[in-house]
Amino acid sequence: MSPSNGQLSIELIEGELGPAQLISYAAPAIPGQEHHVYVLSGQMEITVEGTAHDLGVGDCLRYILFGETIFKTSNASCRYMIALS
Repeated sequence: MSPSNGQLSIELIEGELGPAQLISYAAPAIPGQEHHVYVLSGQMEITVEGTAHDLGVGDCLRYILFGETIFKTSNASCRYMIALS
């Protein structure tokens, strides 16, 4: 939605995961970066540094990331937005 810019600190990304998808990131691109994940449709489980969070439509998860994250859907797709700061 908005590309990164060296002078500005917030980046918005819209994404969609299909049914039964799993994406794992071993480490963040920028350690200590603040993430806000907002679910637009569907549902997914996000595991942040070993702690799982179930998110549905309208849910928001905020965290500062230093370690692994896992995004996982079940039998339905999920549209979401991530704000990185």
